[in-house]
Amino acid sequence: MKRHEQGFSLVELGVVLVIVALLAGGLLVGARAMIQRGEMADLVAKIQDLAGAARQFKSRFGFYPGDLPNAASFLTAHGGVSAACSYGAGGQVGNGLVDSATESDCALEHLERAGLLAKLEVAGGIYRIGGPGGARVSLWFDASSHDNSVRIEGLACDLALELDLKLDAASATNAPFSSGQVRALDGAGASIASCTPGSANDPVPTLLLRY
Repeated sequence: MKRHEQGFSLVELGVVLVIVALLAGGLLVGARAMIQRGEMADLVAKIQDLAGAARQFKSRFGFYPGDLPNAASFLTAHGGVSAACSYGAGGQVGNGLVDSATESDCALEHLERAGLLAKLEVAGGIYRIGGPGGARVSLWFDASSHDNSVRIEGLACDLALELDLKLDAASATNAPFSSGQVRALDGAGASIASCTPGSANDPVPTLLLRY
């Protein structure tokens, strides 16, 4: 008697494919969560390093990086600062705030030349600190409170919300960016109370973190 071999039915194959898809989806979600945790840990470390270096610079030179007048007279190591980042006092220079584009661009160079910050990116002669997804980390100031701040530009909304929770120890019932260290601004510089992934404020144009 001839033995008949049976294969999988279409229904059985469909069930198998669904299971495989669910497993693959779960693995991708888990992998993305791990990547995001790593990105957040790296970003927090960069923020803390930059804020700590800025405070050390102020303690050593009496001015914040970028706001130091005649920086070439003080920062002579590693070839000294560039001519563009050594400027005399007056106007916004020496006023205690990193409050101009030039001061912000030069702040990281001042820190690097002072030996307080390393492993910086350099693009077009300007020092940069990169963040996840193309975000940029720099020094700036909060015009509403006149506090010097770490500035993060272009951070994805979900990471911005996670950062606010982490740094301000906020609870899930509190409105994001409503109080504490982290403040969020839209493209026009106005405060925003929250963001939604995929909305106009994703990525968040500017986050300011007082230090």
